[in-house]
Amino acid sequence: MARQFIAERTRNLDGSEFKIEDWSKPVPLPKAYTTKQAEALKDETDKIYGYYSHEKKSLWQSTMVGSLLMQMNTYWSSKKNQYLGKSGINIQGQFEHYQEAARDEEGNVKKDENGNTIMEKWYEVVDENGVPTGEYIPESKRTGNTIPFMVWKG
Repeated sequence: MARQFIAERTRNLDGSEFKIEDWSKPVPLPKAYTTKQAEALKDETDKIYGYYSHEKKSLWQSTMVGSLLMQMNTYWSSKKNQYLGKSGINIQGQFEHYQEAARDEEGNVKKDENGNTIMEKWYEVVDENGVPTGEYIPESKRTGNTIPFMVWKG
């Protein structure tokens, strides 16, 4: 895999080119998989699900047979999703009131008598017109006009 990264001239996070000076010492790889592996995976999923990149779709649709094949791929893919997938709108998450571990004045995490971490909800400060100011405070320091700070989970 390292040889493939070198052949593809892959860059590390700092921008330098990935290379291995001493093959006997382990070196962290710059990515989880090579570009060649990513292309192979994309090709396989294209065959399975019938979804294609814009370039490949344009290439296929430029021919008569390709146009018919693309219609068939789209049809069978949608039929598979229609019969095997859930019906209706599937919401994958919900908004929840943000909370994190409560901390004392020294910054240490607070624990209850059983040793469990105490969680504290957070709020956003709003001005007198009800407009959020962008300042977030924990429940223990909550005074005046605040609204719950909500985050998407899911």
